[in-house]
Amino acid sequence: MPSPARRTALLAGAVLAGLLLPAAPGAASPPAATAPTVQAQAAGAVLRPGQSLPGGGAVVSPNGRIALQQVTLPDGVVDVAIVNPATRFGRTYVLETPFDCPASPCGLEFRPDGVLLLTTADGPQEVDPDRRAAERLALADDGSLTLERGDEVLRRLTRYEARRELRRGGTLLPGESLLAGLSSLAMQRDGNLVLYGPQQGVAWSSGTGVPGSALVFQDDGNAVVYSPDRRPLFDTRTAGSLTLPEGEADPRTGVLRLVEGERPVLEVVPDARPGAPAPAPVFSTAGTSTLRASQTLFTGGRLTSPSGRVVTVLQGDGNLVTYRDGRAVFASRTRGATVAVMQGDGNLVLYREERGPTGQVTRLTALWSTRTGGNPGARVVTQDDGNLVVYSPADRPLFSAL
Repeated sequence: MPSPARRTALLAGAVLAGLLLPAAPGAASPPAATAPTVQAQAAGAVLRPGQSLPGGGAVVSPNGRIALQQVTLPDGVVDVAIVNPATRFGRTYVLETPFDCPASPCGLEFRPDGVLLLTTADGPQEVDPDRRAAERLALADDGSLTLERGDEVLRRLTRYEARRELRRGGTLLPGESLLAGLSSLAMQRDGNLVLYGPQQGVAWSSGTGVPGSALVFQDDGNAVVYSPDRRPLFDTRTAGSLTLPEGEADPRTGVLRLVEGERPVLEVVPDARPGAPAPAPVFSTAGTSTLRASQTLFTGGRLTSPSGRVVTVLQGDGNLVTYRDGRAVFASRTRGATVAVMQGDGNLVLYREERGPTGQVTRLTALWSTRTGGNPGARVVTQDDGNLVVYSPADRPLFSAL
């Protein structure tokens, strides 16, 4: 029987700190070969006395996103594990093995007297050494597995905690995620950092695609997606923007966090000073409807109309596209653009950035513009009618996409 350390190593290719969802459009999906074999699901967020696994199928969390069930691990060991259930995309990932299985195969038996047993080839062993009569084994949406009686938690069986934020100095490795409710930020194994909404739709992506890349929230306040050879592929441009509260000595103040919602948001926020209002994000994927003079839109950034039905996004392929109700109504037809700049002279320009070995921009190549220069203070607006318009300071339209 492999040791716990060996089993951890065997799971490394399949373990997530959340859900790894399907790749964003245009990116390769992670290989399905890492998925363990699972038993069929059965409804129910609890296991009760008289029930068992695999006989009872699975204990599924209330939101249906994770389950406790019998699995065959990559090393061939049959164990009881917490997984995300098989989805329509055909992949299942192990989150945690909460029980130390001494001899495969392992299962669970909840005796009528309320004693939970781990059943193995070497015989049963009691999960709760105190032998307290329990009424249910419950799986929560955050991955917590508890043995309960009435309102009392008799024993916590998992150490798994879903993360919704990174502190400075933190890293999101390939296959890891941040979770907030039904929203997730996945550092996919294909190298794309993708923000998913409750219905598994892509709300934002970094547009990167180098397999094995990771997200690093640096001490300088910049969050960077690095390739395996340490090439910077995407960053939030927030270096030096996270000021320290007075008297704070820790250089890692500030967080990169996921805010849940129908359209979730990824943002970088300074820590609040004691007694002061919450500071505004220094980076956010939420965007606004308007890009003003000297403001920029990076890959994955968007301008959203007041109703939310019209979105202009700088896609990972370098194309600036306006969508109305999910249908493209305008496109710049460019490839390779990495930043849109609303210049001080009133011209909206798409540039391709070239970077040096340390990540600094060494060259900008203009790929497309609205040809509206000579109008200092102009702004570009995504409107509810589906149009993308550049306005002069006097509200005179200078460019219209439709």
